[in-house]
Amino acid sequence: MLTGSKRVCSVSGAKGSRIRNCNVQAFVSRDRETIAAMTVMECETVIELTAHNIQSFLSEHQSQLTVVDFYTPWCGPCKVMASVLEQMAHEHNDVNFIKFDCGADTNNKNFAISVGIKALPTFILYRGSEKIAQVTGAKAEKLREMVRTLST
Repeated sequence: MLTGSKRVCSVSGAKGSRIRNCNVQAFVSRDRETIAAMTVMECETVIELTAHNIQSFLSEHQSQLTVVDFYTPWCGPCKVMASVLEQMAHEHNDVNFIKFDCGADTNNKNFAISVGIKALPTFILYRGSEKIAQVTGAKAEKLREMVRTLST
């Protein structure tokens, strides 16, 4: 018989770690012959950043490809691409996937303007702080191909 408890937590991992906000479930066996404990983590693979922390994140991940999804919550094509981005994040463990809400506040809006965002969704691919590619619009296959090409 298994019993369980569930809690939501934030986990900080080592630099470059894929462990982010996690739902943690711990199950302990009550069987006298077998005492076992198992922790199941369902981690978010796409994280949300703001104007206050995006530059430091990019600087800390110099060697990794980072895909930044510039979006707003009211944008229909952005909503469609959100599920595509999540799926891609599960397929590419070596790539960072970031969401950046351009309309969250004035700082985010100004940052989006400073990197040249003119239409949504826009995906900018970075290696460290260097912009290496961009896809504008809900072009899932084009984004997938760029990530495949640049992540190898």
